[in-house]
Amino acid sequence: MSRIRKLLFATDFSPHSRKALGCASELSARLGVPLVIYNAVQLPVYAIPDGVVLRGPEFMADLVERARQGLEDELRIATDLGAHEVQTQWSEGPAATEIARIAREQSIDLIVVGSHGRGLIARAILGSTADKVIRSAHCPVMVVTHDH
Repeated sequence: MSRIRKLLFATDFSPHSRKALGCASELSARLGVPLVIYNAVQLPVYAIPDGVVLRGPEFMADLVERARQGLEDELRIATDLGAHEVQTQWSEGPAATEIARIAREQSIDLIVVGSHGRGLIARAILGSTADKVIRSAHCPVMVVTHDH
């Protein structure tokens, strides 16, 4: 088994992600390795026959500001939990694709994500970011599930 030298915690700021943040922070503290807290901002685009419709710049700025604030809050929590060398990052794009890309670019050894715990039918219809990350990541993925 290879040594874990850097962790990536991918968050959507949900309660399920908050539980996973605790696990990622504890791992970072115990192993003494840096923790990157990451969020993908998906800008809503609506397809129409002649192209696409984008939301206004105010809406997009609000999405980015919410991501910035959420990352700041999670940085504070991770630091309080003893995580080591915590940094935050965000980018625009589909979550699973961006998580796998950032993990490769930053030489991440373990990705930690929370799971919403949807049932088999909901996951088949809606897809699961955690499932997509598992299939596309270059490194192991730890999925922290919710309590029933």
